[in-house]
Parts: sequence; C-alpha cells; structure tokens
Amino acid sequence: MNLITRELWHGVNNALPRHPFLWYPLRYTEPDANYAFWVEFVPTVMLIVASFAALVLWVAYGVAPLSLVLILDTYAGVVIARGVGRAVQNARRHGLLDLMGVTISGFVGALWAVMTRYVRSDPLLSGLHQAAAWLHAMWLFAVFAFGALVLLTACGGQTFRESDIGQFLYQPTMLLNGFAVFAIMMLDYIGALVAGSIIGMMMPTLGAVAADLALMAPVALISAQVAHYALALVLHAVFTLTLSAVGLLSDLSSTVMFVIAFIAARELSLRGLCVIFARLVNSSVFEVVTIYRRSL
Repeated sequence: MNLITRELWHGVNNALPRHPFLWYPLRYTEPDANYAFWVEFVPTVMLIVASFAALVLWVAYGVAPLSLVLILDTYAGVVIARGVGRAVQNARRHGLLDLMGVTISGFVGALWAVMTRYVRSDPLLSGLHQAAAWLHAMWLFAVFAFGALVLLTACGGQTFRESDIGQFLYQPTMLLNGFAVFAIMMLDYIGALVAGSIIGMMMPTLGAVAADLALMAPVALISAQVAHYALALVLHAVFTLTLSAVGLLSDLSSTVMFVIAFIAARELSLRGLCVIFARLVNSSVFEVVTIYRRSL
C-alpha cells in the first residue's frame, strides 16, 4: 500500500511533465549576488550551526533536538505555501489559469503545474533544500559515529561497559532514538513541503488577495503542522497505553510506536488537506493523490 505522503511528494516533483504551464515562457531576471547570498548561503550556515547546537544540547543536557527540526520544517512549509499562493495568483491575474484549465488535466492540473513549476525553480526553496540536505546528512553521520562508539564499547568487555566512560558511551537506546529522529526529520520535511504546496494552491481559490495571502498561508500551514504534531502525540499515547496494558511496553517499543504514530498522523493530516482541496476545486481525493500518473 502506497503512502499518501509518498504519492503527493512524487507528484510535487514529477507530475504533468508536458503541461503547458511548465514550458510557458515567462520573464526571468537573474538574482543578484546579495539575493543568492541571503537565500542560499545564509540558510545553509544557520542550519549547520543549529544542528551542531542541537547535538551538543542533546549530549550534554538531554534536550531533544527534534523540536528545533520541526520548527525549521514548519518554516520551509510556510515558505512554499506563500510562494505557491503568489504563483497561482500571478497566473490568475494574467488570465493564464483559466486558459490552462481547458487542458486535459483540467483546473486541478493547471493549479498543480503552477505549483510544481514554482517548487522546481524558486531559488529560495533551492537554498532550503540544500540546507536541509546538509542537516540530514550531518545528523546521519553523527548517528553512525555514535553507533561506532556503542559497538566499540560493546566489544570492550563487561568491565569497561560498567565504567563511567563505558556507561556514557554504551547507549543502544539512545542510538535507536537517533535513527528514529533521522527518520522523523526526513518524513516531516517532506510532509511539511507537501502540506505547504497544497495549502498554497488552496489559498487563492478562497478569494484571498495578495495582502491576505501573506498572513493566511502561514497561519493555515502552522495550524496544519500543529494539528499533525498533536495528533501524533495522541496516537503515541494510545499506542503506549495499549502496549502497557498487554505488558509489551519498553524503550524499544515506545520509540517504534512513536515513529509509527508520526507517520500515521501525517497520513491523516495530508488526507484531510486533500479532501478540503478536492472540494474547493470540485474534484476527488483520488484525482488529487494520483495526479502524478497523468502525462498532461
């Protein structure tokens, strides 16, 4: 069974490759050096510094770095929601959206093509993708390095594991949590961008003007993210209570259940967004979710 998150993410990056909106000539101005500096270099440096700070706080004080990552993912979702909303508004203002709506893929395809063109070409999103890739790679490298220390400690004998240094390094549960955090980082980043893309397509259909869009899109995206995180916590609490009732609750099972709850919550939240979007454009959820299977 395919996950909705995977289907939509594939659609954001690959749907409608021959749609006229993707090839319609638009005036493009090369960003100056200062713009490229602020949208590509600065976000990357900030996320690298934030990731190092999160690792230090995690090791020294036990502060979970996941909260920082979720805030950064929400910011990326806000960026894409506002950008897609502006792109759809520009297409409608020039009369292109209604014109392209008569193509085979219809009005939904026209909206989707505007969205995916923005996602593939916006320099700010390119900078965010680069910064996120650095963050994910650094975290995975740190987890593998810590895993090597755990393995060396395990091979050092019982006496070394019981020493102060051995007790600090031999943390298989912390290693598992590190891999779980990496999985959630990847899933949440993809989910936030997909949610932002759908919300960006929805805002102009609600009659939002440019001034309202700057406020409505971030509020809608942040609300969707908060609802998703709250649902994940509720599902995790339900799962852990169930495991505790049957006597299977442990650190391992709790971590696994948290990842499952996070995935389930994202699937439910994205399906809810698809239902709202489909009703606004007089379409079906199936058509929205499987739009990447269309060639035009």
